[in-house]
Amino acid sequence: MNGIETTRGEEKVMSTSKCLEEGRTGLVVPIVDFNRCEGKDACVAMCPYNVFEVRKIDRSDYRELSFVGKIKSHVHGGMVAYTPMPISAVPAVSV
Repeated sequence: MNGIETTRGEEKVMSTSKCLEEGRTGLVVPIVDFNRCEGKDACVAMCPYNVFEVRKIDRSDYRELSFVGKIKSHVHGGMVAYTPMPISAVPAVSV
């Protein structure tokens, strides 16, 4: 999973593990790659902050998928993970 690290008004995409390895503090916002998400609820089960919900992909998001992503979406019933409240639910990470 990747996220956006916001530090001093600048946003930078980083993996969560990389943020923790480097001892970075601040807000990490999860980003779901709909082309890779299989909508299997693993993120819902693993996240202690209840950030994720799995539901049918929105039409606008479906249109943005790659050809392979559309096939995967069809195979998985059109289910993907969304982050409806990523900022309010996740505390700043301090290491």
